[in-house]
Amino acid sequence: MIVEEAEEVRTLDDKIVNHNDIEDLSSELVEGKSYSFDLELKIQRLRDNYIERFTRRKQQWATGTR
Repeated sequence: MIVEEAEEVRTLDDKIVNHNDIEDLSSELVEGKSYSFDLELKIQRLRDNYIERFTRRKQQWATGTR
């Protein structure tokens, strides 16, 4: 999923680089940055969720509760 979204960002970047209309370019840059920010936020949430689950399981294992 993340790889697919990263590829979509690359495709958008290519479109931006090859675009001739400056007004559309500005709009696409804003959209691209917004999309990249959203993607980074999703990655951070996944990372935080993973760390939380890992820590909880580690504590359960250490105390013998499951």
